[in-house]
Amino acid sequence: MLLIIVLILLYWLILAAFSFFIGEGSYLYAIFPFNFQELIFRFIGVFFILAGNLYLLFKTKKKIQKKESEKNRNSDQSYSLPSGQDFDYIRENQKDIEKNINIQDKYFIYRATNSILKLSFDNISTIVFIKLVFNLIISEKHFIDCVGAMAFFIGDQPDSLELQASYGIPAALVKECQTIKFQTCVCGKAAEDKSIQFSSNRKDCPISLKSDSFKQHSHYCIPLIYQEDLLGVVDLVVAAGTKREKESDEYLMAVANAVAIGIKYKQGVSQVSDINKCLSGLIGNPQENIKRLVNLYGEISRASCVFYKRYNQKTDSLSSFARYHPPQYYDDQESEGSIGYDILKNQKQFVVIRKLNETKYIKTNLNIIRNDFSTCIGSPVKFKEESRGVVYAFYKRDFCPDKKVKDNLGMIASAIGTEEERVYENKVLKEAYSKLKKAQGSLVQSEKLAALGRFSSGIAHEVKNPLGVVLGGVEFLERKISDPKKDIVIALKKVKDSTLRANNIVQNLLTFAKPSARKSENIDLKQLIQETLSLLKYKVSLVNIKIVNDVKESPEGIVGDKNQIQQVLFNLFLNAIEAMPKGGKLKIKMHRVSGSKGIKNKSSYIINIIDTGEGISEENLAKIFEPFFTTKRDTKGTGLGLAMCKMIIENNEGKLRIESKLNKGTTAKIILPINNQAESF
Repeated sequence: MLLIIVLILLYWLILAAFSFFIGEGSYLYAIFPFNFQELIFRFIGVFFILAGNLYLLFKTKKKIQKKESEKNRNSDQSYSLPSGQDFDYIRENQKDIEKNINIQDKYFIYRATNSILKLSFDNISTIVFIKLVFNLIISEKHFIDCVGAMAFFIGDQPDSLELQASYGIPAALVKECQTIKFQTCVCGKAAEDKSIQFSSNRKDCPISLKSDSFKQHSHYCIPLIYQEDLLGVVDLVVAAGTKREKESDEYLMAVANAVAIGIKYKQGVSQVSDINKCLSGLIGNPQENIKRLVNLYGEISRASCVFYKRYNQKTDSLSSFARYHPPQYYDDQESEGSIGYDILKNQKQFVVIRKLNETKYIKTNLNIIRNDFSTCIGSPVKFKEESRGVVYAFYKRDFCPDKKVKDNLGMIASAIGTEEERVYENKVLKEAYSKLKKAQGSLVQSEKLAALGRFSSGIAHEVKNPLGVVLGGVEFLERKISDPKKDIVIALKKVKDSTLRANNIVQNLLTFAKPSARKSENIDLKQLIQETLSLLKYKVSLVNIKIVNDVKESPEGIVGDKNQIQQVLFNLFLNAIEAMPKGGKLKIKMHRVSGSKGIKNKSSYIINIIDTGEGISEENLAKIFEPFFTTKRDTKGTGLGLAMCKMIIENNEGKLRIESKLNKGTTAKIILPINNQAESF
């Protein structure tokens, strides 16, 4: 209206100025002429000005009404985005959207998306983040009137969704919507088509909602997509009578895009936190660390199951060491042609096998069919540039891993490789420590023997002389007593026997301290064993002992001191017989070895003396070669027998080993080189 008045006044002044300049009258006449014709002419001009402006206003109103009519026609339930469009619609058609969305709508969309992105940076869990987003959507009534919401993530089962969070939804619905298959309802269709789905028909939802507030309602189902990867679906329950509008779709697409970014960020932060927590909490036991790493990857990757299998070079196969959620039916052993074996031999650091039921593994691995596996991703575990095993995960859905998944699996495989290296180093250190301990024990034993030798050589003669006097006195008394009484004869005999025993011990000490020079002669071991057994024939006859001589002909003899070696055989045979007071079996075997374990590059004979006696406890087994250690002190053991046997065999360039278990018998092994070849044991 103000514009019309301004135009009329402007028109009137232009005519007045024109009249004045052409001399038609005074200033007053120029502004308001008294000529009737002049006035009529001016009023006709004002009429046309008013008519033109009224026509423009009418045309503008018609355009506005037409636009509103088109908007109402497009806001019915049949409205949907073009097929195949998803959240990229916003980015690809940003200019058209900005043209169609007014400034107020833009403000609400930007405010909502910014609030969601800010929430993603808060130190809260993914579930809490989603619930806060639901609260924001429900409280904002500008685009839709939302009364409840549910969030579904991709499930472990093929083509399925699993409920992760809900807001304002009845407990009965939450209980029955735990798992949803694709295409079974509006949410499943949104996941399958990766597009927004809207339904005001309760038949599209298979769950019966008994709550009064939900008897009449509609569903807005929006897929959550991040870089073409479907994360899940958000189901918004909207009030009854809600109609689908383009502005609402655009708002929800922008919100869903921000939510997907937030979820992916939260998952990444959670994964990094879990990985750092696991790596920083690794303990000293590398075996347990490997199991923790496998469990960690199973949790952060949402895999159906995860395996770590070690490679055995001897059998050229894989065997399971650590497992995460193993299925009921699964073969732990794998060989050539299996999935794990091919991943191990593959030179790539990361392997993806999709659509397993269409690959060759469907024939070699029945686990694919049994457990409905669809995708397998794996990586070989290496250290020192050699493959030591393989870690791989199975998924029941068709899964295309992104760079983050590959990086996580590579990091887990590298960490397992480091732990495997620690296992190997611990094994080497344990073996080195065992050898060092054994060498230390041998050194201590040598020092004991050396000290005993010095001690024995110093006092043996001092003890031997008084024993000679005692023995001579006993023999003198025996000759002087012509008619001795029975008790005197018995007493003298005990004194004489004890003196002879003491003299024998001293003699053994002298022999132990200063062994006689070793003679070198050819020895037939079979004949020597038979001769030694014949010396014990009477002893064996007193007990129920069966002797099995399984020694065969030995075409190659040995060179050594026959008397010394026979002394060793006699002592070991006697020990075996005394260890079987209630009877048993004594078996003697001999075989030739060359380059086997414990004997390097030279041939030797191994004589096994096996009894079924009482055996030796583990505690005493470590002390049997110590001088004066014996378990037969109540009889006539001196504790020098085995110590002297060991010394004699080593003087003849051999080895003596004793293996025994309590109540399970003892095996004595004598290893002697053939033809006087020095052996390295």
